[in-house]
Amino acid sequence: ITLVYKDNEWTVSPGTTPVTFTVECVVWNNLSVHKDSTTTNGIVGTVIPGEEITYTITVKNETGKDLTDIEVSEVLNPNLTLKSISPENANYKNGVWTISSLGNGDTATLTIKVQVSREVADGTEIKNTATIRAAKYGTHSLPGDIRPTGSSDVKVKVPYTVTYTDGVADEEVFKDQVYSNLFSGDSTPAYNGGTNPTRYGYVFAGWYPTVEATVSGNATYKATWKEDINHNGIADEDEDKYT
Repeated sequence: ITLVYKDNEWTVSPGTTPVTFTVECVVWNNLSVHKDSTTTNGIVGTVIPGEEITYTITVKNETGKDLTDIEVSEVLNPNLTLKSISPENANYKNGVWTISSLGNGDTATLTIKVQVSREVADGTEIKNTATIRAAKYGTHSLPGDIRPTGSSDVKVKVPYTVTYTDGVADEEVFKDQVYSNLFSGDSTPAYNGGTNPTRYGYVFAGWYPTVEATVSGNATYKATWKEDINHNGIADEDEDKYT
């Protein structure tokens, strides 16, 4: 029997002599990449404009063979700016991380720190995927139909501020009450826990503009007042007669 291996195929020719041969297999499906992301705001999957994201990319080789020339495509989203990589001597250029060699059972890790554009719009999804596009074992290469991937996507949330002010130019009835780090869709916080402000000689007549139920952007609500000269808690203009 005659065996010929060419272009990833075995050709068998009949014969009378038994032949023993060994085929080395690379289980390419057991080459994997995993990607995580962390931010400083503490909200999973959410990033704030101008904030930094740390991506951790881990490649694991469980193919049964020691591999070389592994290429991981890691192209940054246009809304991101590269700040640093770790280890500093990692071969990461033009959006490609090259691992010169990786033994069977071993892992390689690349940490990339980026900054989100300060101009990115609220609700923007920043998608980021790492893809193994090449690897070798001797003369064998990663098949074209196997492209291990790992993704970690985040969504941009712009922080907004809600301010309550007394609306009086020549005196301070109460200090501005400011609520920060609110996001679109959050319930609008009430002034002083829901109580109304007070002012000597006036009654509170509501907020202008009317307080929205949910946050949709930065907002300032001004207190409006009506005179109450006789201090009975009823606006003078709302009484039939007052003294």
